[in-house]
Amino acid sequence: MILPRAVLCLLLTACPPPLPEDSDSGTDTDVGTDTDVGTDTDLGTDALCEDPTVDLTEPFEDCYVLGAPVAFSGTAADPVDDADTLGVEVVDSINGTLSTASPLANGRIGFTRTDLSEGTHTTMFTVTNACAATAVDQATYDVECQPSAAVFVVIPTAPTETDTLMLQIEVDTNCPDALFSVEWAVNGAVQSGDSDPSLPATAFQAGDTVGATVTPDGGCGEVASTTESVLIGTQ
Repeated sequence: MILPRAVLCLLLTACPPPLPEDSDSGTDTDVGTDTDVGTDTDLGTDALCEDPTVDLTEPFEDCYVLGAPVAFSGTAADPVDDADTLGVEVVDSINGTLSTASPLANGRIGFTRTDLSEGTHTTMFTVTNACAATAVDQATYDVECQPSAAVFVVIPTAPTETDTLMLQIEVDTNCPDALFSVEWAVNGAVQSGDSDPSLPATAFQAGDTVGATVTPDGGCGEVASTTESVLIGTQ
């Protein structure tokens, strides 16, 4: 006769416990449930990075006098970053770095320099945001010394009909390298082609009044001309 297991367990001195059922068999809840798959929050963050902008309003003149103030101003902006967190570098083709100050909260960039060297300048404004995207604007202008009105004399101071007239022009301390335009006139009639600082005796005769008008070249705007005259005497 076959006895049930329970009865056998009573008759035997030791009965092993029943084997536990495998609760994981075919029920692995981890399979295909990796919550990290496809949820990387860094994906698509490039959408938060856009290009900044910069718009210069000064310098707006073509020419500035050497030593005079030159104002630089403009506006920087970014669709994401606050304006005052943007990086700004202002670099000049002659004088190098002029400024690295960040914009104000409203995006304004502004400063003034009086130490720019003489020459033709190209000044570049570069704005950089947190994503290292940049925007660039630039201005080109001249800085020139401003010559004073010429001071000169006609020599000889008491010329005769056989003398060659020449100009002795003083050096302009404000603009020592300044060049000059010269216009000669005999009895009011301009001598065409005689733009150098000398006039030969063949251009006049005794009794004529010869005038020389000197105009400094360069500078920003018009510079006053100076005229000196002499009376041609007889040898």
